[in-house]
Amino acid sequence: MNLLAIDTSTERASIALFANNVMHTREHENIKQHAKYILPLLDELLVAANIDLSGLDGIVYGSGPGSFTGIRVTCSVVKALAFAKNLPLYPVSSLKAIAYAASTFNISENIAVLAMLDAKMDEVYWQFFQDFTHDNLDVSKAENINIFYRGPIILAGVGLETYASRLSDSIKNLVESEQVIYPLAEVMIRLVLDGKIKSENALDASPVYVRNQVVGG
Repeated sequence: MNLLAIDTSTERASIALFANNVMHTREHENIKQHAKYILPLLDELLVAANIDLSGLDGIVYGSGPGSFTGIRVTCSVVKALAFAKNLPLYPVSSLKAIAYAASTFNISENIAVLAMLDAKMDEVYWQFFQDFTHDNLDVSKAENINIFYRGPIILAGVGLETYASRLSDSIKNLVESEQVIYPLAEVMIRLVLDGKIKSENALDASPVYVRNQVVGG
């Protein structure tokens, strides 16, 4: 299965191409220029993999939450590509990608993960994953996060240096390790290959905003 994946939900844009059982990746670190660099990076990957868009079986995309501008950029690009080549899309939550990476890197694959992303406005997007089932995605102040779980957890995501210290003591006492993990396109592809993401038609593709107010991108 040949898959392209794009995520621009954070300051680190991530693009991956899985073709002929080889993973090719590219990253870009300036959130204000993601729209400018996405297509050139995509072209680099296609050349590196010696494949063109007609050789793809689907396109994976980071649906959010995250940067409002970033997830709109990704959604617009993948919809255009999917329409042009009649390809299915696979939407992957930024937080699910973070949690999957954290659980995969950990020796105990079934450890629970609290995934977080900086949501600006002094808040975080967060979601709790246990055995890869999960609570509803939410946005709140870090100190207001509450989970009904009392085992060890991994705290993973972006913005931990700002928000981890603000978590309630009841959650801090559960944290076994903290891992700065960005939503990465190659992880999103692994989620699809592992059968954890359902496909959708390009007409149905849309960003996941969580809230309607836009601040700082």
